[in-house]
Amino acid sequence: MTVFPDTAPALLGFDAVRARLAAHALGREAADRLAALGPFTNADAARREIARVAALADVLRFDDPLPFERMPDLRSILRRVAPEGGTVAPEDLLAVRLALDTARRMRAYLDARRARHPDLAPLADALTPLPDVEARLARTVSDEGTVRDDASDALRRLRRDLVRLRQNHRDAVVGELKRAAALGIAAADEPTVRAGRLVIALKAEARRRIPGVVHDVSATGQTVFLEPASVFDAGNDVREAELAEAREVERVLAEASAAVRARLPEIKDGHRALVALDVVRAKARLAVDLDAVAAEMGDEGVVDLRAARHPALVLRFAAQSAASADAARAVVPLTLRLDGETRGLVITGPNAGGKSVALKTVGLFALMQAAGLLLPAAPGTRVDAFARLYADIGDAQNLDDDLSTFSSHDARLR
Repeated sequence: MTVFPDTAPALLGFDAVRARLAAHALGREAADRLAALGPFTNADAARREIARVAALADVLRFDDPLPFERMPDLRSILRRVAPEGGTVAPEDLLAVRLALDTARRMRAYLDARRARHPDLAPLADALTPLPDVEARLARTVSDEGTVRDDASDALRRLRRDLVRLRQNHRDAVVGELKRAAALGIAAADEPTVRAGRLVIALKAEARRRIPGVVHDVSATGQTVFLEPASVFDAGNDVREAELAEAREVERVLAEASAAVRARLPEIKDGHRALVALDVVRAKARLAVDLDAVAAEMGDEGVVDLRAARHPALVLRFAAQSAASADAARAVVPLTLRLDGETRGLVITGPNAGGKSVALKTVGLFALMQAAGLLLPAAPGTRVDAFARLYADIGDAQNLDDDLSTFSSHDARLR
């Protein structure tokens, strides 16, 4: 469908529809697509999308909740893991794992409903579970996005040793702090960290009473933060253990990233399928919000609206009603028919009588139908596929060009 002018979608109220669709998306990629949603290039593609949206709207209305609560954005992650040797952070691996988990559960959910909703089968078929990769990542990263202690035997041992060495180090520092307190030169009750080292706070004038290295001085200059010489070896032991642990974490992440890279084409395909499903789900969610139906779509240029309600008004009035019961308003439904016998329609009436809303509803329904959306109207509504949609609504007067309102309309129509 060709749409003219470029401002027509906003003029008709399609921007409000796109904004609500984007808000319903679970992931950033689907939200971006929906915010820029336009008509399909051919009517058959729009019909298939409408059938999918209608089926999923029925699922949302009458079936168990979808196991689709999150949609990680994998685009950057998959680009970074693609080069040989590319390693991503544990939170990135968790995002991949969550996407694989969602794909697996959604595939099972949709497979169980194939007989009732065959239009959803293509969405299910595009979701290919990868249980081996999912399990590999589950063994590597926790639900909090950290590398698990049991990600490898070596890491488990290193972290256990690190806990012991840190405790020994802290006990030694606390012992020095108690000695300083007994001498009356301690400036704090607990050790603290400066420059990555565990230190004790001493009064500045007593700094030389305990041998060690000063790592920081307070803003007033009255307190120094000293690492006692007696704990140097224990601190170094901790640092060496931390470096060994970091090397093992890096090795574990490299192996897990390689496991992702080995199945990258399939993961990318699955991610695209999830994004497509996210788009359809957002459309179905909007259909539920609008109490919308799947309108018929022919090729004869028929527009047969039955109790049609402008979606932007439905959404606005619903928001007002939610904010205040006193503000409850209902959209006045519109019924009209244009076909081979009735090719034009003149609407007259007083100001604020709904003439512009009627015009916009007809145009918006044609645009929504072409974009694969359900329409807030009564069953039996029909909006056929149109190759072009032209809209000229409102005051188009241009004083710079010395055009009257009527002349401006005339120029735009030409």
